[in-house]
Amino acid sequence: DDPELAYVAARARETHDFWHVLFGLGTTVVGEAALKAVELVHTGMPMCGLAVIGGGLRLKSDARQRLTSVYLPWAFRAGMRCAPLMCLRYEDHFHEDLNVLRSKWRIQPAPRPDLRS
Repeated sequence: DDPELAYVAARARETHDFWHVLFGLGTTVVGEAALKAVELVHTGMPMCGLAVIGGGLRLKSDARQRLTSVYLPWAFRAGMRCAPLMCLRYEDHFHEDLNVLRSKWRIQPAPRPDLRS
């Protein structure tokens, strides 16, 4: 019923895939849960927290451990540190280098997984 809230929710859906690229997260369950944690901290939208919990419950124990010990601590830092991202017109920046944008918007890319374990 609230048009402002509806706009924010729509904008979050529209920009979600851009955030995957900006934060360097894949579309695995771990990647989605980590990005939702960034969104939770950055926007305060409670639905993001539910997605983190739901995603975490679907993981096997080793992946859940990686999510909780590596990606969630990173996500909380990254979500607090970055510039306001919801109101950016991403289309105006497609010609810019990804690392330049990350620096400009104070985005800390996700840690690379250690695939040896």
